[in-house]
Amino acid sequence: MLSCDRRSAEVDAARIREHFAQRVRGVVEVPHDPHLATGGRIDPARLRPATADAFLELGALVADAFDVRRRD
Repeated sequence: MLSCDRRSAEVDAARIREHFAQRVRGVVEVPHDPHLATGGRIDPARLRPATADAFLELGALVADAFDVRRRD
């Protein structure tokens, strides 16, 4: 997960994404969201749609790694 909380001309987001993409199964970028910036308790209903979608994508990426075969 890459958090896009801050912007800077000195940060090359594409280079950072590529760095992690070569080392992990998947990278999900979470856009800046004012509700998360407060640092308090997270209320999913207050997240912007793009942020909620990014966390859903992140959850799916994590869940894809679960072994769903049933063991008896």
